[in-house]
Amino acid sequence: MHYDDIIIGSGLSALAVALGLREAQRRRVLVIAGAESGLRTYPGANVPAARGGRGGMGEYWHGVIPLSLHHRPAGLDDDSWVRLADHFYPSADLGGHIGHAQYFVPRRPIRPADHFAALASQGEVEIADVDAVRIEPGQGVGETQGVITADRQFSARRLWVCAGALATPALLARSGLIDGDARSVSDHIIGYAGQVDADEATESMMATVRRGPEGVFFPFRFGGAHDHFFTLRPARFDFAKVDAGIAKRAVFGLPTSRIVSGLAGNISPGLIAEAFYNKFGLFAHAPRYSVYFQTLAADAYLLDADGGLALNPDRGAGGATAAPNATVPFANVARTRQPELYIPGIHLHGSLTQPECEHFGPEREFCNIHLVDAAALRDIGPEHHSFAMMAAAYRRAITLASQD
Repeated sequence: MHYDDIIIGSGLSALAVALGLREAQRRRVLVIAGAESGLRTYPGANVPAARGGRGGMGEYWHGVIPLSLHHRPAGLDDDSWVRLADHFYPSADLGGHIGHAQYFVPRRPIRPADHFAALASQGEVEIADVDAVRIEPGQGVGETQGVITADRQFSARRLWVCAGALATPALLARSGLIDGDARSVSDHIIGYAGQVDADEATESMMATVRRGPEGVFFPFRFGGAHDHFFTLRPARFDFAKVDAGIAKRAVFGLPTSRIVSGLAGNISPGLIAEAFYNKFGLFAHAPRYSVYFQTLAADAYLLDADGGLALNPDRGAGGATAAPNATVPFANVARTRQPELYIPGIHLHGSLTQPECEHFGPEREFCNIHLVDAAALRDIGPEHHSFAMMAAAYRRAITLASQD
């Protein structure tokens, strides 16, 4: 069966491509969603690392949208970012906050499976719940691109590879488009610097939290040369003791945005209080605040040829906590005594090398195959990359579809 576009994957970047292609009318688009294959976790943790089936890892995205846009994937522009933000959160005016040291946490994160179901019901896309076994590329502009699944063959003028940081390299290797060797994968990690007493500076920062019907705006501060960012959270109940909070979070290994709905009966009052503050603004002020950070852990994991994920012994993620702990932008911090503790960020990316990426896309060897997912993202800074990745994919889809 022949299509104008085939999207391999059904997560956040795939959804952005589908929305971008919709800007050009009368297109036949197939989404190869992947067969349901369960959830993969980080080594030694219960944190999701990859997910098969409709929605992909987007079904576990915790919805954080940085607004500074200090770090941008290639091709991202403000206009595309604002158009996509307005599509999902029309009353939040996210565009009016671009450049601010804030991030937006929506009350309803984007769940790709629901949006794809709506697009399919409207006739905008067709969905095949099968795994893509391999790609058969056409070599020139306008050449047909093929996708082979276990029991069917599809073709299209253009392919969009959105299978995710772990699955995309395996797909390209099976197709003979890159080598199938072991490779490194980068991540963001959530770390803990310690606690700071409430004072004029912390209260002034916390006063800028804004809650609206579609979500919450939280402030942050960059540290170093914009290499890390830091946030404050009220340290209440058992979290009032230095290190109790990060130790508890490291055990459960989940961002607190998921705590309220799933684990409240099994965890500490400090973690419950932090979760309720994030979602509802309860317990907003405290005598002390926990100082958390997010930073890039480059090449933190190794992905072997069979798809196994392991800690990189030469670049372990725990070592990435040293730099942010040395550049905390708050005075008189009571320092953690366990600086090596961290939580995986659910942000695996950069599993393709820059030379590999340069074979794909406009005016390149495989000019009709586009890599627009986290596998192709490398220099993205410390901020959450998911929505910026979506906006860059959305812009490319609009641009190329308009040229047809």
